[in-house]
Amino acid sequence: MTKILPNQPTANLGNLLPQLEIPWAKPGWFDAAESWIQTELQRQGLKAIAPIEVVKNWALAIILRVPTTEGMIYFKASSPLFAQEAEFTRILAQRYRQNIPEVLATCPDKSWILMREIEGEILENMGDIFHWEAALHQWAKFQISAIEHRSDLIACGWVDLGVEHIAKTLEGLFDPRLRLPWNYGKKLANRELLQLLPLVPKLQKVLEQFRELNIPDTLVHGDLSPRNIYLRDQGFVYFDWSDTCISHPFFDLIRFLYEISKDLPDVTDARSRIRNAYLAPWTIYAPMEQLVSTFEFASATLVSLYEAISDRLLRENWRNQWGNQWGNHWQGQTESAVSFYLQRLLIQVATYLHFFRHCQ
Repeated sequence: MTKILPNQPTANLGNLLPQLEIPWAKPGWFDAAESWIQTELQRQGLKAIAPIEVVKNWALAIILRVPTTEGMIYFKASSPLFAQEAEFTRILAQRYRQNIPEVLATCPDKSWILMREIEGEILENMGDIFHWEAALHQWAKFQISAIEHRSDLIACGWVDLGVEHIAKTLEGLFDPRLRLPWNYGKKLANRELLQLLPLVPKLQKVLEQFRELNIPDTLVHGDLSPRNIYLRDQGFVYFDWSDTCISHPFFDLIRFLYEISKDLPDVTDARSRIRNAYLAPWTIYAPMEQLVSTFEFASATLVSLYEAISDRLLRENWRNQWGNQWGNHWQGQTESAVSFYLQRLLIQVATYLHFFRHCQ
């Protein structure tokens, strides 16, 4: 049996958490997790046929797998930052069985989830752009089908980061009293924040471009990428729901297209083809020409607002959960994240300045 020792180093984000505060670094955690896994396997009529393996271990989550009499079963435990991921995945799996991993069990109090292996091929390993177009086309249909459930999802705990929320949050987001200490070695000074304040009315008008599409807020994955999508015989499966919320659906497309030139370097028109495949189902709300125009005009700027606001909400959530003991430790890290998105927003404002002139 593989064990995780309390002093085992974590990868990538290990410096963000005091080691002993990572749940799976505490003595006895692995034994408790193993016991729960075995109990839930028995409930499902399954039996482990080999030791539990550690697939991935970092500051925000740990993933284990266990070979069973009916294939591989995966276990994921999330940090308190994403405590609702297990329950969110369970709720979505009940509503959208074909497009969400099959959930065998959850332990919401401990942020544990047990799932069957997704049998298929991960999208990032598929070189044919046809599959990428199909994945985003289906994702748009998924989001459209979720519109009628958004109130229920918010009631279940999904954060509402819709266009109206972003509009209301704009001025507070640029409050110079929010300390933003560094970003890749370059400070974002209060005077730079003050430079954004006069742009708030113009950014509000950019938001208005989205409103004019009359596309409702809906389920947003929050971290949609070719690494979080599998293709199997029944269709595409979308997983890793730690960043999900309710917001404007186009934010997922922007995130997906961030590194498309690296993901598909041999397809020169990959971005436009995937964009159009995604936007096609939304023509029930607006003509394709208007969808493309608005997406290219506004979405890159708005996604920075969305990310800055969501990161600020995450910072507030950390402080509410852990108070001053954790607050001082996290504040520099989280405000730096906000700083990154605000600084990128400054660059994007300059890029889109010729558009803003038409908003006068």
